[in-house]
Amino acid sequence: MARYGGQFGPDFTFLGVPRCDLDDPASYADADVVILGAPFDGGTSYRSGARFGPQAIRMACYLGHDGSRPSLALRTDGLTDLRVVDGGDVEMYSGDAARSCADLEVVVQRVAETGAIPLILGGDHTVTWPDVTGVARARGWGRVSVLHFDAHADTGDIEFGSLIGHGQPMRRLIESGAARGDRFLQIGLRGYWPPPETLEWMAEQRMRSYEMTEIVERGLDDCLTEAFVIAQDECDGVFLSVDIDVADPGHAPGTGTPEPGGLSSRQLLDAVRRICLDLPVVGMDVVEVSPPYDHADITAMLANRVVLEAPVRHGAPPSGRRRGHPVGSPTAPARRSGCRRWVGALMTGMRVLAIGSGGVGTSAALIAARRDFYESWVCADYDVARARGLAERVNDRRVTGIALDASDESAVVEACRAHGITHVLNVVDPRFNMPIFNGAFAAGAHYLDTAMSLSRPHPERPHEEAFIKLGDEQFDRSDAWAERGL
Repeated sequence: MARYGGQFGPDFTFLGVPRCDLDDPASYADADVVILGAPFDGGTSYRSGARFGPQAIRMACYLGHDGSRPSLALRTDGLTDLRVVDGGDVEMYSGDAARSCADLEVVVQRVAETGAIPLILGGDHTVTWPDVTGVARARGWGRVSVLHFDAHADTGDIEFGSLIGHGQPMRRLIESGAARGDRFLQIGLRGYWPPPETLEWMAEQRMRSYEMTEIVERGLDDCLTEAFVIAQDECDGVFLSVDIDVADPGHAPGTGTPEPGGLSSRQLLDAVRRICLDLPVVGMDVVEVSPPYDHADITAMLANRVVLEAPVRHGAPPSGRRRGHPVGSPTAPARRSGCRRWVGALMTGMRVLAIGSGGVGTSAALIAARRDFYESWVCADYDVARARGLAERVNDRRVTGIALDASDESAVVEACRAHGITHVLNVVDPRFNMPIFNGAFAAGAHYLDTAMSLSRPHPERPHEEAFIKLGDEQFDRSDAWAERGL
């Protein structure tokens, strides 16, 4: 299992991230994420070709392979803010499923035992059996829940005379005890398989399947919120498995068993991002990309972006923190705790003073209500009725409303101290930038701004015309903030 690069073709890494040698633990000892290729398609029941998936996913991008991908939406770069390395492919002969799966399991377990997150590029869905098993051996047998995105349940028993195949990995995991049936969440199921007897077995295991009909009726966000509660109950981590055929064939044609009526690529990317933000993900795979059936790299590109959405949101900003440690995790032992490895721990337990209860303030509060990173959220507005009305609308016991004059720096300080505020969020118009900014600084709270408020009012007609400019007064004081650790 020494590194030999790609099983098929030249040795190149995922978008140019650094290499590691799977036989040299020191080369990935301090890694946050270790990418592995699982070029196996010996378990396919219809169209093969997924053995070429790892190669296609690694290279599917129109930008240079420089090991960096700054996110336009998130202003982070997960490939550099975290230490992401690529161990190459694990040798997997598609003619010997049992041996190939056993070899992959050993490597995944070895990586997971270091505290790094194994991110496996398949390969057909057979590989999820050794992927989850390896993580469970390292993290706790039966203590890892599974979030499974797929058009198919993959819970068959014996298919084509074999216990091993891409239609059976989830049954093998539950039967072995590596994963619990009642902590197995499936998202995106549709079509005309499995048969009634398999559905009956799934019900006996208390699996929870969110079929596309339910997702369309309730909305994907609502289904995910419910699934998250189940996934975290009595489990120490979550394994995320993404079969690319969960996406509609119009968005992902290059796959072995396409099924019309699936998620859009936008829905899938947003869901992966949210999962890796909200849940303690300890392992992940992306499977069933079959390049021979792809068109213009549509499927490979989507799979590549699924990978990028996983760590990118949680990379530490370029603020001098040691590379390879997620935000708020200054030492390796703390990082190795496993839970919330990809979540900015700086956000945990936040007590937020959100100044402004207009459109942006309302959106921020409603979005925050779906998250667990904050302890309290104080909506503040000159109009106390509007602030309290927003708190009532959010309907979350952590959210309250108070009156606050944002032009009064001392009032900002007083509100911060009265409510034990750790973070001040400025979502009002530019006239109040500096009083809020100075008040947060005086109170020792972190300051969060929005693009809307990073502008300066027109000096003569502040209510009629805005002179857009970054807040120089704020940035001029960045050194003072850094000295205070804010």
